[in-house]
Amino acid sequence: MTDIKRVLVVEDEALIGLQLKAALEDVGYTVIGPVGSLDAAWRAGDAELFDAAVLDVNLNGTSVFPFAEHLVRERVPTVLLTGYDLPELPPGAAHIPVLRKPLDVHVLDIILRRLGREAPRPPEPARVDA
Repeated sequence: MTDIKRVLVVEDEALIGLQLKAALEDVGYTVIGPVGSLDAAWRAGDAELFDAAVLDVNLNGTSVFPFAEHLVRERVPTVLLTGYDLPELPPGAAHIPVLRKPLDVHVLDIILRRLGREAPRPPEPARVDA
């Protein structure tokens, strides 16, 4: 089990991204972003420390699935958002929860907490005895 505290938000609609950031902060998360493109998501993934990610499925016509599948391989709890019909998920992302926009932040909070409980425990830090 891991506590989710820092959440990366990837959303191409600036207003929605800022609203999501404020809503997540209101329920106690620290938000990285929002970032609005797939390239920015990859850069944030390399540069920032975060415990979970909330990703818009369609970023100005670009699919977020390659980044989502990378996060799954890295065992980062991930939630997908869409304002359209629920997408068909590629095999590497088939188990990621998908929420429809507009979303209820309390439902998102419940899902993030559940994902945190299900996440594998991180390894204990190495101990060096001198």
